[in-house]
Amino acid sequence: MQNKNYAGALSYLQQALTFDKQNPNIIYNIALMFLATGNYQEAEANMIKSIDVLSSTHGAAHRQVAQGYMDLGDLYENESYDLKKPELKKKTEECYMKSIGLCEEIYADVSGKTQSKSSESKLASASGHKHKSKKICEIDRRQAQIDLANVLRH
Repeated sequence: MQNKNYAGALSYLQQALTFDKQNPNIIYNIALMFLATGNYQEAEANMIKSIDVLSSTHGAAHRQVAQGYMDLGDLYENESYDLKKPELKKKTEECYMKSIGLCEEIYADVSGKTQSKSSESKLASASGHKHKSKKICEIDRRQAQIDLANVLRH
């Protein structure tokens, strides 16, 4: 079994963040380190910050933003069960619904059903990846629906 040095990893990531304060991947990984150590409050704050940075960089209708909401929903779900906080169920549902909505919006953009000027240029530059993106968005949407259904059952 490997020794997991979360404190060391967190220190390294926080140092990296001083060089690139708006890097959503570093911020997200910091959230994961806090989550791994059970510090849900810091994990939540960093996940939300990562989603905010991604939204301002790529726009709200982006796959990574949708994934961020799904991960935030997972965090709320874990916190709800681990800390016996049923009041987080509503936040969990909201995050999964947001993720589903974004995936449906992305899926519509990728499939060409609805196109804004920005999505037209994205499609033109990414036409070779259209099919792959469509499949990824559909998988993300389905996973968020499964997660939401599981939360609603409890």
